[in-house]
Amino acid sequence: MEIIETNSEINLTSHLAQTIVNRTMQILERNINIMDETGMIIGSGNAERVNTLHEGAREVILEGKELKISKQEAERLKGVKPGINLPIHFNGKIIGVVGITGIPKEVEKHGGLVKMTAELMLQQAFYLQRLQLEEQAEEYFIKELLNGDLDLKNALIYDRAEALGYNIKQHLFVSILEVINLWDELLTNSNNRGEAELHQYIKRIRESIEKFFSRQTATKVFHLTGKKFIIISYENEEVRVLEDILKAKKRLVDRLKNRFKVDCRIGIGRVREGLLGIKKSFEEGLEAINLGKKFYSSKEVYHIEDLKLERMTKQLPVQVRKNFADILPLDHQFRQSLEVYFSNNLNISETARNLYLHRNSIIYRLERIKEITGLDPKSFDDAVCLKLTLLCHMFETEDKSEFN
Repeated sequence: MEIIETNSEINLTSHLAQTIVNRTMQILERNINIMDETGMIIGSGNAERVNTLHEGAREVILEGKELKISKQEAERLKGVKPGINLPIHFNGKIIGVVGITGIPKEVEKHGGLVKMTAELMLQQAFYLQRLQLEEQAEEYFIKELLNGDLDLKNALIYDRAEALGYNIKQHLFVSILEVINLWDELLTNSNNRGEAELHQYIKRIRESIEKFFSRQTATKVFHLTGKKFIIISYENEEVRVLEDILKAKKRLVDRLKNRFKVDCRIGIGRVREGLLGIKKSFEEGLEAINLGKKFYSSKEVYHIEDLKLERMTKQLPVQVRKNFADILPLDHQFRQSLEVYFSNNLNISETARNLYLHRNSIIYRLERIKEITGLDPKSFDDAVCLKLTLLCHMFETEDKSEFN
């Protein structure tokens, strides 16, 4: 909405004025004009009258009351036709004039309705713009926080956070949602409408995420950058158990997939407290999504608590990882079997089901892995070692740019 807002004031622009004209003319089959505080016509059902001076509107602004203009009076005033003109008020101030063209006696009965419609639309536009400005201020604050641009030793930062609606004493956690194929879907559905279409597409996704969490009033959603969205959730009775959190995020992924045909991944950080907690949980969520995509591409939701060994492996020196990777001279079939076996908590039956194999085939593969490596996957200690070597092998054989 094209308005200029300063505190509790609003200025009419041509775009807003023409919107008011178009909507009121749908109600009343008469020509409507909207004039600004100088008496200039900035919106009209007659395009030829736009950007012309309306002397009658000047009188309305000066006198502060409605003005009926007869055919004879219209002849002496510049840019004026017979009709009725009424002041438009906003917060007790005249900010423009609305005029209805026609014989005064015929159109004056519609004056109150048209004036009320114009003022209601102004109020709606004002509050919509204020809401948008508040959202922008909050999003800017969060981006400053996550980028490390805020001095968290400054008490004013906490006053600013509370003014934006943050309860900095309550526990919360951050989730990062990445739309993997955002650009592909956008190009498929955009019809080459450019940047505006991108913003609208991203806005629809964000609103869908917000709607999903609408029952949890303490959830905030922002578009972070590019393909990533950030979800800040306060811990409460509904979001306290890790398993429940993972299930809820999986339902969100499924909903977005069904509605937008997008492929999403979510990384979740730990529950923490305060502004510093938001930043730390965000960093953990970001690390979780990067590690999760790297090692478990078939999954869609990753929690940092489930990636302890992966994080430890990431911190190992390159040469140490290489030494561990050399212990695993296995082909793709055996490595895949190990990955699925570990992801199913060493459950042979579940591994067989996931790989569409007979249980005996999995047992055979595990025995072959024991023969090749000297490590028994069914033994806890050996399984830990195999898991570590498997992770190191993946680091060493795939693109490591985002980890080193």
